[in-house]
Amino acid sequence: MTRLKCDVTSCASNANGGCMRNGITVGGDCAVGACETRCCSFSLDPSGSMKNACGVPAEAHHHMPISCNAKTCMYNNAGCCTATEVHVGGSGAYAEAQTCCNTFRARN
Repeated sequence: MTRLKCDVTSCASNANGGCMRNGITVGGDCAVGACETRCCSFSLDPSGSMKNACGVPAEAHHHMPISCNAKTCMYNNAGCCTATEVHVGGSGAYAEAQTCCNTFRARN
């Protein structure tokens, strides 16, 4: 499984740089650069933080399968990400389009 580092603290699934989902999907079918990708699993956290009733951040996953729709990425193998680590950026994002996969590298 791929290690995930997520800087999108405004996402409802983000907890301590990890993700509370069991997997994410990166989009950007014809991307030529990281800024043309996005985290399709993004969901805005209206409260600003994902916490349980005690105010403690929920358990995050730091290793997970990552589906990839960025067909032009060198790490995309039949729709699955093969990168060792994926860094999702977009601190302060309020929409999916403001996130990106900073690990994206275009195929040669």
